[in-house]
Amino acid sequence: MEFALVAPFFILVVFAAFQICLIMFVQNALEAAAREASRYGITAQQDPNVPRETAIKNKVLSVLNTYTQGIVNPLNVTITVGAYPNLPSLDANGTPVSNTFGVAGQAVRYEISYTWNTLFPIFGTSSTIVLKGVTPIVNESY
Repeated sequence: MEFALVAPFFILVVFAAFQICLIMFVQNALEAAAREASRYGITAQQDPNVPRETAIKNKVLSVLNTYTQGIVNPLNVTITVGAYPNLPSLDANGTPVSNTFGVAGQAVRYEISYTWNTLFPIFGTSSTIVLKGVTPIVNESY
């Protein structure tokens, strides 16, 4: 009798813990992808055969695939960048001067977001959540 009363609650707790672990796992991967993309973009590295924007986006998708082993669907990944004249204007939530990866000396905000349908709704009635990884940097003089 006690098992019949406790089992549903216990199963719910186990599934909720599993779901939260997955959310944290994907969130960590998004932050790592933003960090690696910014590290690549800060130095203006470029393959002569691939445009800079494409190379940075490929770096993000590569890191996500490596970290999550295919859990993250690349079609649901959004990469947003904004170039600011300097770091104080980025910190003040100013308006970006362009939605590019910036030029030498500009501050750039990398945001990698992922829309994910969770296993079951934990927070409210929707099982869709948006996870984000954000990294601000200042491009080196190149």
